[in-house]
Amino acid sequence: MLTEIDAKELVRRIFEEAVNQAQTDVIGELYADDFIDHSPGPDQAPGPAGIVDVVKQYRTAIPDLSVTVEDVIVAGDRVITRETWRGTHRHRLGDFLPTNASFVATRIHILRIENGRVAEEWTAGSIIDRLRALSTAEENT
Repeated sequence: MLTEIDAKELVRRIFEEAVNQAQTDVIGELYADDFIDHSPGPDQAPGPAGIVDVVKQYRTAIPDLSVTVEDVIVAGDRVITRETWRGTHRHRLGDFLPTNASFVATRIHILRIENGRVAEEWTAGSIIDRLRALSTAEENT
């Protein structure tokens, strides 16, 4: 059974070490080898390698990216997080050209944990959608 302490430590490592500090080498420790992302980005590779690629893309496009975990809820083998993502879109992100706009976005993740590692993930809230909305608002002013 996943304890709240274990879940919070896993979440801390994902967002603080892997995303905020760009230590993508820890992703292999945190995600199962057969990890399934149910909300993958375009052309995202399967498994932990896909998460490594996504983090590298975000960190390149948004060099000042910072994620704050606002809530962590543990329910059985599931961990639900609500995070605030902040940064400035300085470089290309996939097909999306840089806007140089600062943004704040809310994302929610549902993680299924198996043997202390993330086995499955579902995500609500898109960084690209938020940047696109900012870009469209800027064009209309």
